[in-house]
Amino acid sequence: HALRPARMGQPCLRDVLINQKEKIKNMYAMAGKLTVYAGKRDALVEILLQASDVVAQLPGCRAYVVNEDVADKTGIFIFEIWNDKEAHDASLKDDRVRSLIAKAMPFMVGAPDGVELKFVGGHGIGN
Repeated sequence: HALRPARMGQPCLRDVLINQKEKIKNMYAMAGKLTVYAGKRDALVEILLQASDVVAQLPGCRAYVVNEDVADKTGIFIFEIWNDKEAHDASLKDDRVRSLIAKAMPFMVGAPDGVELKFVGGHGIGN
């Protein structure tokens, strides 16, 4: 039975599931919309994909997904999931991230429009 005590030194499945729920409860998520100048979306997407490669190497990043708005050729959406807000905030202090943010700013019309989210679960964030 999957919930019976594990072998000596190994956690049982119940303990693993409880630990996973605690991790998920503390996760931090963001969604942001960036608006770019006409004809500049491809250039900004390339920078954001570079940012995705960088944050994938940082502690606590679970997801950094770049999406193009199908209906609006000047719209880009970013979805981020982090172990916690502290991991996200620490990423903003990374020199590589700061450099990419500076590189991206000239392509954007105004500041990003974002929202902080409480992550509650779903498919795809299992590690």
